Amino acid sequence: MKKVTLIAIICCLAGLFLMLMTFIFFKNKSIQLWSGKGGTQFVEKTFECSGKIDDIDIDITSDPVKVVKGNVSTVKVEYVEVPGRFEYEIDESGSKLSIKYKKIKNFSLITIGINDTTMLVTVPKDYDGKLKIKSSSGSIRMEDLSLTSAEAVNTSGSIRITKCDVKDDIYTKNSSGSINFSGVTGADITATNTSGGVRMENVKASGKIEVESSSGSVRFDDVKAEDNFSAKATSGSVKLEKVKCNDLTLKSNSGSIRLNDVKAEGSLEAKNSSGGIHFDALEVGKDISLSATSGSVSGTLIGSEDDYSIISKTSSGSNNLTDSRNGSKSMDVTTTSGSIKIQFD
Repeated sequence: MKKVTLIAIICCLAGLFLMLMTFIFFKNKSIQLWSGKGGTQFVEKTFECSGKIDDIDIDITSDPVKVVKGNVSTVKVEYVEVPGRFEYEIDESGSKLSIKYKKIKNFSLITIGINDTTMLVTVPKDYDGKLKIKSSSGSIRMEDLSLTSAEAVNTSGSIRITKCDVKDDIYTKNSSGSINFSGVTGADITATNTSGGVRMENVKASGKIEVESSSGSVRFDDVKAEDNFSAKATSGSVKLEKVKCNDLTLKSNSGSIRLNDVKAEGSLEAKNSSGGIHFDALEVGKDISLSATSGSVSGTLIGSEDDYSIISKTSSGSNNLTDSRNGSKSMDVTTTSGSIKIQFD
């Protein structure tokens, strides 16, 4: 019995090792399994639209997809198929381009084929239409684009939007994988992640920003929202650096909340269930509410203590605030287990 157990453990370790090596060597490639006679035949294909396109809708499965701007006169799609096993339906109807995975009935798991199956969509430099991408298992990339609206939904794979100027809303949703914005402008910006972090750098929204991560940290650096800003991490930290908005709402169930050089022209509400709330050079135009169940609240607040009507309470820890009712703005700071130390500058 012990010998059988040892063999089983060795087989499991070998399997894990093979999976790790596969990830390292074929990180940017798709691994497909099919049955049938002969080897797996990958066919590289190209589709070029015949007219002007202002709406692109892509619905793929495991292939990575990348949309970029290039020296083309019309939308160009470069992709890979396995005839009779893994194919796409591409339809140009008026000004709309639709790309969908074609379901093949004779699919089963026997032979193995490994190849780079990234779908590359190149749009003209003057393209300013809609872009929607849905993927089951594969990364999504949008780079250097001017769009009317953008939507990226992924089940398992990262989402990255870089150097994109979007006139209307940007919507992203991921079940397993990171979401990254860099050098992006839009109206309302939404990012929801079930298992993976969210990061925004050099992002401007003419509307609101709403970010939520169930399992993963959220990070913001040089981010501006003309309207309200909200960030929630169920299991992970929340960090803001050089952020400006109207009302600011932050929540973390497990992880710290940190703010540096943050300005909320409206009100600020921050709640933490397990972790502290720490800030430096924080500026708030109206009311402040800070609550930490297990952790301290500390930092430097721009303004005078006399500006606030203060209510503060800690069950276990020191508190340097003095309750008062003199200010025009309210400040409510509470901790269950942790100290309160707020300096005014």
